[in-house]
Amino acid sequence: MTRKKALERWETKISNAEVTPQCIWPIAKSLLQRDGPRAPTAIHGSSGLKFHPSEKANEIADCLETQFTPHDLCDKNHEERVEARVQALLEAVDENPPLRIRPCDVQKLIKSLKLKKACGIDGIPNECLRHLPRRPLVHLTHLFNHCFRLSHFPNTWKEAKIITLPKPGKDPKFPQNLRPISLLSTTGKLFEKVILKFLRKHIEERDLLNASQFGFRARHSTTLQCMRLADHVTLNFNNKMSTAAVFLDIEKAFDTTWHSGLLFKLSKLEFPNSLTKLIGSFLSKRKFRVSVEGEMSTPREMHSGVPQGSVLSPNLFNMYINDAPQTKGIHLALLRTTPVYMRQTAKRVLLLKNSSMVSAQWRPVVSAGI
Repeated sequence: MTRKKALERWETKISNAEVTPQCIWPIAKSLLQRDGPRAPTAIHGSSGLKFHPSEKANEIADCLETQFTPHDLCDKNHEERVEARVQALLEAVDENPPLRIRPCDVQKLIKSLKLKKACGIDGIPNECLRHLPRRPLVHLTHLFNHCFRLSHFPNTWKEAKIITLPKPGKDPKFPQNLRPISLLSTTGKLFEKVILKFLRKHIEERDLLNASQFGFRARHSTTLQCMRLADHVTLNFNNKMSTAAVFLDIEKAFDTTWHSGLLFKLSKLEFPNSLTKLIGSFLSKRKFRVSVEGEMSTPREMHSGVPQGSVLSPNLFNMYINDAPQTKGIHLALLRTTPVYMRQTAKRVLLLKNSSMVSAQWRPVVSAGI
């Protein structure tokens, strides 16, 4: 009798299920009956194996802290000029009226929040924001507008809680083999959505994005970029031409983004000073803590990078590599963090030589413009 009831419940569940990932995935997961990844029992740190959760959390935090460090630039004079320009920008008084948002706009953004998203250190879930009464919603809007007026992103929204998952096929005892998942404040991410609205408006009005950029962009998926590359190669093949391609993988691209370089580029693209200064506040003095089995590491600082899990980060990174160098006769394709240079010719040796020269010159740093 119990088996019959179980079969009836299963048939009812299947017949009522909608054809959406939210419904299909839990059913498929229950059929596969695979256990989720388990936390490693020990972490191999700099001073040996660590078994206690707090010790493991701090060892992982030590490893991550080294990742959030900018690369050394080969031209120190150029670096100093950019830093000076950005410092002058941040200290300048903006005479334009501050950006503003209305309660109805905030309400609309709240409705777009996904309820099942995990919350950050503050423990406020999106469902709590979804049920805000009118008066607290107005107060939250006033808070956002004050942040715009002061070009300030509150520090409490800049601390991330990081959990880790083992990378497939790698030994989870070593911190570098763990994939960090960053959980940010839901209220901070809501404010990021507000900022993103003004950021995208400026980008779209001035058509700033490189036409070669696909990924982190509406109606420009990386699948379409791959199709473009395949079409380019096929067309050359049909014309009896050879194609050489150089694929550049930017290791830890988000983690090592140079803050001053990004702000300098935003300034060159004539973003409003108040918006650029607000993004500067958003990037500066960010911290994270690693959580392992309920224990937290000590707070650590992020000296570079755009934060993982952030709403703004993909769009900011797009602007950071937007001025990737292009050479006449060489086709550029940007797939998120992977620039691809291609060229076709009947002379294969010359083709490879020229493509290698372009790849050697490419670096995701700021063009001086001075």
